[in-house]
Amino acid sequence: MTERQLIEEHIAELAEIVGEARKLTQQEYEGWKNSVLDSATEKNRGFTEHVLSLVEQCLMDEKRGTTNG
Repeated sequence: MTERQLIEEHIAELAEIVGEARKLTQQEYEGWKNSVLDSATEKNRGFTEHVLSLVEQCLMDEKRGTTNG
């Protein structure tokens, strides 16, 4: 399974993560993000960083009032 397929298969979960991240202050988000990265293994660190990047992109797009769809 490719990374893209994995992400596509878990869109609902990723949307839930974005929804929960919206509720956090910037400081809370940074703490949560660091916790997630600290718990990532060497094997899944790249994927974890990619998912966090997607979450941040969604949050930034919402702030600007834009979407990628």
